[in-house]
Parts: sequence; structure tokens; C-alpha cells
Amino acid sequence: MVWLVLGRYKALRPSLLVFLLGTWLPVTRSAAQVFPIEEQLLAAQRYAVGAERAARLSERAAQKIADAVRAERRTVWLERTAEELRARGGREYLAARRGAELARRERTAVVTEARALTRAAVETFDRLLETPAALERAARGVPEELLSLSERVAETAARLRAAAVAGRDALLDLQAVHTRLELSRAQLTEARARRYEESLVRKQATLIDSLDRLVQAGEALTLAAEDLERATKVPQLRERLEPSRPPARRWGGGLGFAFNVDIGGKERVDTARIVEDAKSGGQVVRVDRAPTNIPRALAEVHYLFPINPSAKLVKGDPHKGTRSDSVRQNEEPVRARFPGDLAVGPFLGVQFGDDFVDAVGAGLMLGWRVDALFPRDQLQLGVGYFADPNTRVLGDGFAANHPPPAGETQVRYKEVTKSGVMVLITYGF
Repeated sequence: MVWLVLGRYKALRPSLLVFLLGTWLPVTRSAAQVFPIEEQLLAAQRYAVGAERAARLSERAAQKIADAVRAERRTVWLERTAEELRARGGREYLAARRGAELARRERTAVVTEARALTRAAVETFDRLLETPAALERAARGVPEELLSLSERVAETAARLRAAAVAGRDALLDLQAVHTRLELSRAQLTEARARRYEESLVRKQATLIDSLDRLVQAGEALTLAAEDLERATKVPQLRERLEPSRPPARRWGGGLGFAFNVDIGGKERVDTARIVEDAKSGGQVVRVDRAPTNIPRALAEVHYLFPINPSAKLVKGDPHKGTRSDSVRQNEEPVRARFPGDLAVGPFLGVQFGDDFVDAVGAGLMLGWRVDALFPRDQLQLGVGYFADPNTRVLGDGFAANHPPPAGETQVRYKEVTKSGVMVLITYGF
């Protein structure tokens, strides 16, 4: 009997597919960008799918519970038959005992599966009983044109929850029939077994009715959400619903890479040695210079000011041809959206390298929103001045490719502060 409700699912699944394609794809975005209408549509889609899953699991659980009741009754009958033939022995007793053992194994497997399916179905029902906040009432700040549709979605979700309560109770009542049979297995008689079977049939009918209402509520919720989603696609109305993009963060930080270009002074030195020069026949200083134009890891903090017009507030009437023709007095301001919010401001960076901290720099930075990995993440490009206080150079009197000072047999070094231009690119989140 529980399979009679399958026809409902055939009608529900196509509408769910349309809803998935029409609502899920445009809604999947970072949580910071989901505005109330999209949040309600997404919650409705998940709620309708949850109702279908609960009904499907309940059907399977009900079928297994019925199988478990029959397996219990068959096992008791075979066990008693084997006990009656025990005194006689022979092949009949061995066959009866073997049949009882197989029945017990079958009963154990069926009961285990029935309990697992029932537990999964009840857990799904429990999730349906926790109605998402977005479905408890109409979406916040919804335009008047969408208010009735949004309220319809909320009311249908309430109907679905009520159907879920009834379905959960009906499934637990059905499971209780099997539990009572298990507890009375030792005193089971044919008359009592028939009463359990009759009770099972009644509980199945109640469950079928509850699942039928649940599926109908899921269908109604899907249709209501589809109507609301179609209404939001009206171009003028969609413009009013678009969420404002908050400007790029002011205080922030980032990690990335920097390139340094030294300006003036002695060149960096890794190592140097005094060698014989084949051309002059004397000694000269040979150095290994440390390259300054290789990228190094950098961490920075910045304070940026928005420079694009994304923060400009505009007003307009969606029923007019142009936004500037009319302004309604009670209309909420809407932010105009521009791709890539830009901001500029100062930064302070610390560059890491061989000496852990190779340089400290400061300058001007340009940042723009990318929304790639996290809400409001951004890239920054900066140019500024750097100072490296622990730069190794040749000591006084020593010069690359020149003879060393008189009497010097080893190269001497000293540490100075080098400065120059720093170019960096970082990612902030």
C-alpha cells in the first residue's frame, strides 16, 4: 500500500529540476552577497527537497517494518514447530531447526535495515521541523510587487512543516507496532498475530495519507518559489533587488610578493675573495653580488579609500523608462553596482628573506575587489620606498675588480642601510 504514493513523486521531481536550474544557479554566491529574496528562494528549494527525501525514506522504512513484522511471525512459527519435533528427532526435526535458524538470520537482517531506514527518515523529518528563518515570514524589505508571493512561500512552508509533523508521528506509530510484536514474541498466538497485522495495515494507511499531504506541500512550495523567482527576473524590479556591494575594506592586510630595486650606494655582497688577476698579474677583489630584483615574501597592512562610484546612492522608479525621470519619496536608496570596487591608500610592509626580515617599506597602494575565494577579498598593487638596515657591502677601501688596500689579505665587510624602490602585489582576505 505504501507504494501508491509514488505517483506524487513523478509530478514533484520535474518541478524540482526546473527550480534547481532556475534558482540554485543564480543564487550560489557568498553568504555576504545573498539578499533576502534569494535567501528565501534557496531555503525553499532545500526545504522542498528535504520533504521529498523524508517521504522517500519513510516509504522504504514502512515497507521494511512490514517485512520485519512478517519475519517475526514466521520465525516464531518455525521455532515452535522445531520445538514440537525435537522429541521425535529425525529428518523432519533437522529440517525444522534449519528453517528456524535461517528465519532468525533473515529476521535480524530485516529488522536492522528497518531500524536504520526509520532512524534516517526521522532525522530528515527533524530537520524539516526546524523551519529556516527565511521561510517563517515574508522576506525582509521585499518590494510591494513581491510581498504577496513571498508571503505565499512562507505560508506554504508552514503547511509543509505541519505535514512533516504528521508524517513523523505516523512513521513512529508504525514502528511501535513492530516493537510491541517483538516484546510479546514469547506469548504470540495466531489471534494476536492477526491483530498486529491489522494494526499494521491501519498505521500504513495513516502514513500514506500523511506522506501524500507532505508531497503535496512540497509541490506547492516549489511552485510558489518558482512564481517568486520568475517575478524577480523582471528587469526593472531586478535592478531594485540587486544587493549593494560594500566598498573595499579600509583597514586590512595582505600577503604576497615584493621586488626591490636599490638606488645608489655600494652594491650588495654575498661573498668576496682576493684572487690573482691574469691580466694585471696582481691581486684584485672578486665579489658575488646579491640580486635585488628577485621576489620575496611580504606581509603588509593598509588603509584604503574607495575611489570608484560604487558608493554613490541613486534612486529610481522601476516602472519608469529611465532612472532619472522620477524619484519616489518613500523609496529606499539603491546602490549602483560597478565591476571591481577600487580603493587607494597608504601601506606599510615587511619583506621576508634570508635574514628573516630583509626590508621594511611604505608607499601607496591600489586595491580592487575580486570576490574569488572569500567574501570581499581583494588584490593590492603597491609602489613605495624600502629600507634594508642589514645590508652587507664591501668594507672601506675595497672595490669590486680593483686591487685590495695595501697589506690586506682578506676581504673586510660592513653592514649599511640600503634603500630603493619596492614594487609589490598582495592578496587580502
